Amino acid sequence: MSAINEFLTQIEEQQIELHSCIVKKGEDYLYQQTALPYTLEQPQMLFSISKSFVSLAIGYLVEDKRLRLDEAVLKFFPEYFLKASDALRKLKVIHLLTMTSGSTQEQTVFTQSNWVDAYFKQQFTHEPGHYFHYNNMDIYILSVIVTKITGISCNEYLYQKLFEPLGIEHPHWDTCTLGYNTGGWGLYLSPHDLSKIAEAIVKKDPILPQDYLLAMTTKKVTSAHHSSHDYDQGYGYLCWMNPQDTGARFDGIFGQLVLFSVEKECFIVITANCLNTAKLYPIVFDLWKMVLEEEVQESDQAIPGSVEPMGIETNRIEQFLDVNFSLRLANVSLLPIPIRFLEKQSGHADQFKLVMDHHQLLLHWQEHYTTNIIRIGLDGRYRYSKLLLYEKQFNISAVGWFPDPNTLMIRLVFLEYPYSRTLKLDLLSPKKIMIHFSENPTVEEILDQYAYMLSFTPFVQINAWIVERSYHLITPSAVALKRR
Repeated sequence: MSAINEFLTQIEEQQIELHSCIVKKGEDYLYQQTALPYTLEQPQMLFSISKSFVSLAIGYLVEDKRLRLDEAVLKFFPEYFLKASDALRKLKVIHLLTMTSGSTQEQTVFTQSNWVDAYFKQQFTHEPGHYFHYNNMDIYILSVIVTKITGISCNEYLYQKLFEPLGIEHPHWDTCTLGYNTGGWGLYLSPHDLSKIAEAIVKKDPILPQDYLLAMTTKKVTSAHHSSHDYDQGYGYLCWMNPQDTGARFDGIFGQLVLFSVEKECFIVITANCLNTAKLYPIVFDLWKMVLEEEVQESDQAIPGSVEPMGIETNRIEQFLDVNFSLRLANVSLLPIPIRFLEKQSGHADQFKLVMDHHQLLLHWQEHYTTNIIRIGLDGRYRYSKLLLYEKQFNISAVGWFPDPNTLMIRLVFLEYPYSRTLKLDLLSPKKIMIHFSENPTVEEILDQYAYMLSFTPFVQINAWIVERSYHLITPSAVALKRR
């Protein structure tokens, strides 16, 4: 069995939800596949891979001699100098790049409306430069510095310097309430876009700040006290080191990865939905070592899990069509829990209606005073829709099936994110439907990952989730009754 097919077999055995994988060595693409309904051109949230792009923005400024790594951070925020602690006055740009700022209060800063003000008014736990602590707010401050120097957003600056020259359409990057790019997360690029970046890196494209890039991808600090072995190999400038001296990588939560080797002129791009990196990373690193050291055969094998079940044929749904159903439980939403957390919404859905349209079902869903129509394929094929909720638009894809005559399953995939929601509709009577919500990643996985942040959020409902850890609040079963 080829190395790539063995990799895919292990992905299936470990029940890992792989969304895309690109493997290239030299001039040969050894693998390029996506799982349905994802495509290589669909932009996706990169999470902490965004940090590496902030680092590249800093690199351009350094090579253009507009910034030095040893410059004091307060130089760009003079309004905080007079009341600054000794530790804060010692804080330099390089400390932000290496996660050694001495700040450990990310949660406190994140929950404030003005992140800049909260960052500089926090109590710094350690002297800068002495203690590695993974902190998204350090990178946010770097993003603000880029804007203060250039007069444009970090995203716009990278578009001019990197994205446009590589033929990447203007990407989206989330912003804070002050209008600055979030920095540590929030950049959306497609797998194809990431492959263009990786290609430029391994081929030493002069469009990149090459001297800085070499330093960026070299170990600068130890991360040995990090909780996971996959992250204890050291850290560069917002870039992780790989095990066994196999180079560096850009890395985002849920399994977003770009591994590259300039020496071997090869790279791997992966997007996934896997919170448990202890399952995913050993499989990825095994493949990576094979790509580096051996001749790997091309493969066109499909990514596991690319086909949805068709279920059975039934006319039972006809009794429930064109009927308005009211939801009898508060805090119901179509949005997955991580999105609701980031958007600070608990959910306000109140009614829905099902309409048949040939081989697709139309779900008319009313939530937060907005009615969306979601197309759901009943023929084993996904249908695409745009969902507008809480003043934000989401691209989603949906498929439905009947495991038995009295049950309708609907899977909603949020294409810019790794998340999906499954709705199980128990068709009890023409006047009553019971809806069960479930998540991927699961509620337990989400709580374990985000517990430290959720416990600091000022939103009472989310605090209840974390304190009680109860399924009936996070993934409720909602009764829907026919409206009179």
